[in-house]
Amino acid sequence: MKERILLFLDNIARNTGADAAGALETVKKYIVERGLVKTMPSDDELRRRAEDCYKRMLEDYDNIHISTIDTFLMQLLGGLGQMLDDNSATAAVELDIDALIADAVDRLMTFPDEAQKGLRARIEAYVNEQLDSEKNWDIRGQLRAIAAKLYSEAAQQLDAEGKIVFDPERIRSFKQRNDYRKMKCVIEATRIYNDWKDRLPESWMEKWFERIDKSIKGEIKADDAFRGPTEKQLNKPMPDELRQLVDLCVESKRAYLTYKFSSELLNDLSLMSDIRESIHAIMAEQNIILLAQTAQVLHAALKQGDADFILEKAGIRYRHIMLDEFQDTSVLQWSNFRPLLEEILAGGGSVFIVGDVKQSIYRWRNGDWRIMANLKNDQGQLANFYNELPLSRNFRSEKEIMHFNLDLFNRLGMQVYLDDEKDTEHPDLSRYYRSGHEGGYVRVRAIEDKEACVADMFLTIEQRLAAGYKGSDMLILARTHAEIESIIGIYRSLIDSGNYPLLEQVGLVSCDSFKLDSSPLVCRVIDLIKYITKGDAVSEYALRIAVPNLDIATLRNTLPPSMPLIEMIEEVAKIILSAETVTPDDSAYLSGLMDEALNYTIRYGADVEAFLEAWDENIHKQPVAAPICDSVKIMTIHVAKGLEAKQVYIPFCNWKMENASKTTIWCRAKQTADGKPDGELEYIPVVLQQSVSDSAYADEYALECEMQQIDNINTLYVALTRAGEELYVYVDTKEADWSKAETAGALIMNVLQDKGLTQKDFGYEYEAGAPMPLKEKGNSAVGGKMIDRCSFNDAEKIEAEWHIGERTPEFRQSTESLNYMLALGSVCHGILEQMKTRDDEARALRQARLDGRITDDDQLKLVTELIDRAWTNDSMCDWFSGRWELLREVAFLDRGREFRPDRVMIDRKSNRAIVLDYKFGEHENSYAKQVKQYMSLLRRRGFSNVEGWIWYAQEGELVEVKEGGA
Repeated sequence: MKERILLFLDNIARNTGADAAGALETVKKYIVERGLVKTMPSDDELRRRAEDCYKRMLEDYDNIHISTIDTFLMQLLGGLGQMLDDNSATAAVELDIDALIADAVDRLMTFPDEAQKGLRARIEAYVNEQLDSEKNWDIRGQLRAIAAKLYSEAAQQLDAEGKIVFDPERIRSFKQRNDYRKMKCVIEATRIYNDWKDRLPESWMEKWFERIDKSIKGEIKADDAFRGPTEKQLNKPMPDELRQLVDLCVESKRAYLTYKFSSELLNDLSLMSDIRESIHAIMAEQNIILLAQTAQVLHAALKQGDADFILEKAGIRYRHIMLDEFQDTSVLQWSNFRPLLEEILAGGGSVFIVGDVKQSIYRWRNGDWRIMANLKNDQGQLANFYNELPLSRNFRSEKEIMHFNLDLFNRLGMQVYLDDEKDTEHPDLSRYYRSGHEGGYVRVRAIEDKEACVADMFLTIEQRLAAGYKGSDMLILARTHAEIESIIGIYRSLIDSGNYPLLEQVGLVSCDSFKLDSSPLVCRVIDLIKYITKGDAVSEYALRIAVPNLDIATLRNTLPPSMPLIEMIEEVAKIILSAETVTPDDSAYLSGLMDEALNYTIRYGADVEAFLEAWDENIHKQPVAAPICDSVKIMTIHVAKGLEAKQVYIPFCNWKMENASKTTIWCRAKQTADGKPDGELEYIPVVLQQSVSDSAYADEYALECEMQQIDNINTLYVALTRAGEELYVYVDTKEADWSKAETAGALIMNVLQDKGLTQKDFGYEYEAGAPMPLKEKGNSAVGGKMIDRCSFNDAEKIEAEWHIGERTPEFRQSTESLNYMLALGSVCHGILEQMKTRDDEARALRQARLDGRITDDDQLKLVTELIDRAWTNDSMCDWFSGRWELLREVAFLDRGREFRPDRVMIDRKSNRAIVLDYKFGEHENSYAKQVKQYMSLLRRRGFSNVEGWIWYAQEGELVEVKEGGA
């Protein structure tokens, strides 16, 4: 982004580049619309100012900050935490929420002790419900799905505002009060049913009454609940009371469905609080904060009127802000940013917002295009500063591609730009594209078979490679990762045929789907580790088939299963590599495995079996970074947003326009009887499906369907606008009636039917323009202009001389040495924390070695020597004798602050308490002050005899802290 800004300033300043004049005109238009000056400066003056801005940016380059919104919020939160002496200032940022959720669920599934009977009962009730309803038996997987609902941004926002109730008693009360069987309509319907069930006047009524019976018992599918007679049956003669029953069935169906969808996830809601507490406990132990929680935590801290205070104290006092891709901003992010932006504007600064609501495709991440769309109607201060500058010029696509997209999306009602038919000033569309870009090619083919679509696409790519295009000029877009894997599978079979020599030469790369477990070598390494450590029969069978010349039985007896993780992988990899031929791809995958293992060891320790569990859960699907090369790229549309390519291929343009089925959203809890807000619970999770449209949640269902349609049209817009010179689209012909417009392909074909669509042997085809001849381009603007501006080739050469000063050099401890000693102290501190008595030392040292905190024998020796210095002091030996009641790293809350002394020894009989803190550096006065705080806290807890001590490990010195002085 910085480079692009510099490039445009450079183009304006020197009047060079493909659109220097257009850029200057845009600047003038902006000056006029904002009323920045009374008299427009001359072109020479504007170029001089651009030159000045260019130089000043280079001189102050480090102070131009470009970051994601999440990074900016973390920066704010870190500054706020330091100001308040909060742990969030030093907490590590955790990106992998799935791993954290898995750990929290595992803790819950060990079943709590007798002191937590309520939690145990809730888990058992949930397990029984899953088994009784024959739902998913993977209880751990289900609990993780519950936690994922809790950490969606929509839930976090409601939670931050106190709108989600987790209290099991209130949830139970809501469910009982709103039982559909207690509703008047159902009670009356049940009465009539009982009166008539044994004397039905017509035989066709038997099925109707059977449905009523099952509906009352709750033993029926949602679509059939209280379903009345057919329209034809309603025209037959019927007693008045049964006519009344027909109307009651309509009302009862609504009550039944409202109750069903309100109650479906109530057990999940009861467990959410327990899972959240388990997650927070792990975060506190590991001193981490979730990146997904950043906006929520800051939202809670950022109260009305605090924006300026937080900006100033956090040291982020910006006066000018540009927000790019604003259409993807989430509701919670905007609630945090809005007061900050208002403060900047009120202080005379500027805010420049860039975005396109038609490219909003991240609603699944809570991005909301309506935020940007409604800026002009803002009810707050922002409306006073709002000034819209629409951009109609396309700098990427050739004319034919741009015209195709204009026509398509205007007909779909998006109004991408002005209707070209009404643009009398530029009837040739010249206002929308750059001069010299009047070519382009669009081809849409409708083919029934998906494999045939992919084969046709790769044949086209082979032909375009033969025409001189490079693989890096081509981009394949898919909607999902599953589609990418399908395309790659077909690609491999085609390459094996030997009919695609050029495609085989350039290859196909993807950052989305080349995962660790797609490497046979990596899978064999993991299989061998599983066999060595656990004797896994499946892994043994796979190894005997894949590597028959490997004596795995002998290896299992040779390699100790207790080896630390990294050493185990290295040894096993050497064995596998010695038995197989290695390719460059194998090396890349194996390096990826080692990277993941190293990251796992740093965060969780070096336990091999725990790593294997994490491999099966998540690590196996981690992608291996694709190298920068001249290969054809394949990626999802979401990843490709913001990118471009000369040629774009979309082989499966057939995603549905709406698919609300099984989508979970947070809705206001409704009463079964009348569909009004309940009051007992405010918001609950509801699983949407077609039958929800007949319940009290019909409005929420309709809104979700509408938003999904917009999302999917936007996704189509993003995909089709990535192309620069050629666009190739493939549509499924299985949909007979394209006018239904149920898929993206149907939308396209519906528009193209009257625009020259021709029938072919394979299906249908539309073409516009002609394939582009290869353009030979010189140096790019960045490579040719900006680098020239920064070149030192013509700089004056200056002779340099060496002078040695007379000062005596001072030797200081190096940063590496200091960090090593700090790390050593941290290891010792952790070992002492694990020790109740002196006898626990050997066990704690072995565990630290196994976990990877102690990495070699030399470090083990240093740690042992440091800890053993404690046993030269009689008091230390007494405190680790086992005769004391111990509190180790236990948090005390006092006046809203948390205190955590290293070790507290308590003698209840004498009402005596001793505080001990371990220090592994030099003496500092702040240490004594800290211990005094602990001592004062213990006195307020009722201990009359309190002592405080600091043990300095390096010197083996024990220092008493007196409350009147150190």
